[in-house]
Amino acid sequence: RVTKLVTGLDLVWDVKALTDKKIIFTQRNRATVSTFSKGKVKRVKGFPSSKVWVSGETGLLGLEVDADDHRRIYTCQGWNKPGGGHDIRVIAWTLDARFRNITRDKVLLKGHPTSSGRHGGCRVLIDGEGTMIVGTGDAAQGSNPRNLDSLGGKTLRLDRYTGKPWPTNVYADATTDRRYLHTFGHRNVQGLALRNDGTVFSMEHGPDRDDEVNLLLNGRDYGWNPVPGYNESVPMT
Repeated sequence: RVTKLVTGLDLVWDVKALTDKKIIFTQRNRATVSTFSKGKVKRVKGFPSSKVWVSGETGLLGLEVDADDHRRIYTCQGWNKPGGGHDIRVIAWTLDARFRNITRDKVLLKGHPTSSGRHGGCRVLIDGEGTMIVGTGDAAQGSNPRNLDSLGGKTLRLDRYTGKPWPTNVYADATTDRRYLHTFGHRNVQGLALRNDGTVFSMEHGPDRDDEVNLLLNGRDYGWNPVPGYNESVPMT
């Protein structure tokens, strides 16, 4: 039996529990954060939807709620940079006590590559150690997945409070963006899941076949290398 709770939504991208009676969710193209409780949807005020870059498969995407403080949430989205251009970035926010208003706390990570908006990723997960894991897309650019200094086509690990690279990353001491690298060789990571034994899995789209579920292991290569150009006839692994 299916019971319809809400109508009129558009491309709901991520849903998380705030309390045992209230959920919070994002809509990709509308670039809105909303809550649902007692049969009612309420848009969270203060979220700067006009600053979100919406194009193709990119907009307001992944969402995570901090397990230690449900007023602190994290989003991953396309962003219109003040001087022009755009990127994809992860931002921490604080909700008020009634979950009705939001203020920006800190940009944790920015500079994820973009092109037309295709393959923007982007999922956020807090694992059992408190690490933030971010799954990214390759921006449909063939060199990104295996370019260790690109944030595209990767899973990344960082501190959810400071935005600094997680100290056990294989290149944590590097001076380039590879210090955030957890795994590489991905096409378009749009799912992350934490199992109760602490292992983390990613889910991503293949070109026209070979969608993948992968067990994430630090420093590993997951095989997507569509070069020269963007050759989508090559296998995922």
